[in-house]
Amino acid sequence: MKPIELILHVPKLVTAGQPVRFEIVARNFADSSVPFNVAYPDSVDFSVMTSAGKLAWHLIPGDYSAGMMGLNGSIPPHGERVLQAVWNQRMLDGEPAGTGHYKVTATLFADRPIFEVVLGPVNFEIVVSS
Repeated sequence: MKPIELILHVPKLVTAGQPVRFEIVARNFADSSVPFNVAYPDSVDFSVMTSAGKLAWHLIPGDYSAGMMGLNGSIPPHGERVLQAVWNQRMLDGEPAGTGHYKVTATLFADRPIFEVVLGPVNFEIVVSS
């Protein structure tokens, strides 16, 4: 087992017009701290694709939530770090995203140790509120 496991969390269903939270959870399974340094501002990208394969949105450098700050350092034994971003359901052209099926992919670049990993794609659906 790797000392660090990376997991992409995406809600399966979201209500149209509501913010969508994406998270990368980095878990340390080791009995000691593991270095985990994320080089900002271009170290994390979340990309949302429509069911037709069109890029709907991606994280713009600097457009991340406060939850992604302060990740330089190490992950304590059996601890975790969470990187998160919120999509406002606006397409790249500023129009609202329609209902339907979407896929999100997350790319993470880190140093010490150096790695690049792509997580996903993970499917989710935008639905009309009931």
